[in-house]
Amino acid sequence: MLGAGQAAVGDVYGGAGGPGLPTNITGTVLYFAGGGGGAGWTEPSGAGGIGGGGSGGVGLNTNNAGAPGGSSLNPGTQGISCSGTCSPNGGAGGANTGSGGGGSGQRDYQGYSGVGGSGGSGIVIVRYPAIYRPATISGTVTSLLVGDRRIYMFLTSGTVIF
Repeated sequence: MLGAGQAAVGDVYGGAGGPGLPTNITGTVLYFAGGGGGAGWTEPSGAGGIGGGGSGGVGLNTNNAGAPGGSSLNPGTQGISCSGTCSPNGGAGGANTGSGGGGSGQRDYQGYSGVGGSGGSGIVIVRYPAIYRPATISGTVTSLLVGDRRIYMFLTSGTVIF
């Protein structure tokens, strides 16, 4: 099932984020909207889902944060794994992937102040036959010509005029 994450084990192991949706719109297979990994407490957190999901944070343990999700324009970031008075924050979703952030390793425990990771910003991709003239564009835009298609990837706000 597309997008289904891994179930957590008890209340200490975080489940992995679900896989994102693959697309070949740019001529290269990229994944978008990977799920964020679940948090861990004394055990490893979940990895971010393929497509840029951030991994979960881990409280009361070090070096156990899951890997961030890759295979997208921008990978997610890894959650923080720490012990003692710390902030076991979840990792952020990859920029321009629409992916989820990882869960916080925070628990109702004195001295911990972690927060979940931010979700990744979105992206708009416009693709049309290259037999039509190039569009007038503004903003942070990546412009590609792949085969017989013109592609514009808007990474922030912008405009396109045909």
